[in-house]
Amino acid sequence: MPWNLADSVAYECTLEAVTHAIGFLSADIATEESRAQPDRDRIAELEAEIHQLGRARRLVDPNQPAAMQALRERLKTEIRARSSRPAGQARRYRDPETQPAANAQMIT
Repeated sequence: MPWNLADSVAYECTLEAVTHAIGFLSADIATEESRAQPDRDRIAELEAEIHQLGRARRLVDPNQPAAMQALRERLKTEIRARSSRPAGQARRYRDPETQPAANAQMIT
C-alpha cells in the first residue's frame, strides 16, 4: 500500500519517539554507571528496556497506524516529562520558501 503524507509523518514521528525514549534510557545508564557504586540490576533493567524499544522500532509498520499511535501514546508522557521544553512549546517548523530569515535565525 502506498504511503501518503500523513502515513509518512506518523511513521517518522513514531520512530523519533522511540529514539528519544532510548536516548533518555541511555542517559540513565550513563548516570548510574558514573556513580561510585553503580546499581548493576538497575543498569540491566534499563538495558532490557532499550532492547524492547529497539525491537518495537524495528517492528513499526506504516500500514498499522493504530499500532504506531499506541506506541507514541505509550511513550508520550515520559518524553514530555523529560523534555527540556514544556508540553505545547515545541519548536515550530518554518517554511524555507516563505520565511528564510526565520530559518537563518534558528540555525545561528
